[in-house]
Amino acid sequence: MREFADTSDIPVPETLIEQVLGQEEACTIIRQAARQRRHVLLVGDPGTGKSMLGQAMAELIEITNPEDILVVPHPLEPTLPHIRRVPAGQGVQEVDRHRSRAHRGRSPSVSSSGLWSSPSCSSACISACERLRQPTCWGAPYW
Repeated sequence: MREFADTSDIPVPETLIEQVLGQEEACTIIRQAARQRRHVLLVGDPGTGKSMLGQAMAELIEITNPEDILVVPHPLEPTLPHIRRVPAGQGVQEVDRHRSRAHRGRSPSVSSSGLWSSPSCSSACISACERLRQPTCWGAPYW
């Protein structure tokens, strides 16, 4: 066994998966799942390394097309939210654009579809009314 003066002499592996100790089978499964872009359910007592293995898997997964995922409540059916994928970085712009549009709806005005809105109407209510006047198909984004 090698003697160390202090912990700075101990080499630390670059990748998180190499830093996991005593979980060789779990590391093998994490590597395979990351390669195949699959899901893993980690179950165990506190302190057994579940979070570290999850972070290691995230580090191993190659991101080729990063994207933002927007989840918006459906004004007519709360159990079916709208889910929209946009290129990475555009999610914040979309949210800001819709917030400013909702903010403009606070004073009485006519929307692009000819509906009147007032301060008592929520932006979700206005959006729902506009959507009812426009043709839509199931599964297509409403906005």
